[in-house]
Amino acid sequence: MDFHLVFEKVISSFEKEELHYGLIGGFALGVMGILRATMDIDLLLLIDDLDKADEILTGCMYSCVRRSPHLSQYTSGFKQLGSIDILYASKTISKEMLSRAERFRVFDEYMIPVLSPEDIIGLKVQAIANDAQREATDIVDMRLLLEYQLQRKRLIDWELLEEYFSLFNKEALLTTLKKDFS
Repeated sequence: MDFHLVFEKVISSFEKEELHYGLIGGFALGVMGILRATMDIDLLLLIDDLDKADEILTGCMYSCVRRSPHLSQYTSGFKQLGSIDILYASKTISKEMLSRAERFRVFDEYMIPVLSPEDIIGLKVQAIANDAQREATDIVDMRLLLEYQLQRKRLIDWELLEEYFSLFNKEALLTTLKKDFS
């Protein structure tokens, strides 16, 4: 996947059309300087912007290969364009995640919204709850995100994290993380 090309074609169009979205997943970690291999781009998108995003993506030679009430997956027949996964922000909690997104410079040309480390962790807790096989990888990512916050000398929003972990009955995992990062 040529991430620069995807930004040039897709993300710049999202910006031009003023879609409400934020990067999540492995590429978001990379934007923060956390080295992590990734093969796609993951986004959280305001559900009200889904039709416009679909129009942009299909115009950029992507096809929607999966759509559920909570997410869409797009892929292109052109290897350079790869795939894009979109989670929908339809509930208050996910809309608030978008409101907290911070803009980061990507490829020296784009200022792109990236969800906060705590919000990305919240999505990873949900992913673990939905698929236990993701747990080892997602816990490593959580730890890297917490370390990132500490390196930036930012306070970790433990209250917000408690809300996310309790939603999915993962308080024991949060207790371990708090012990290691408080």
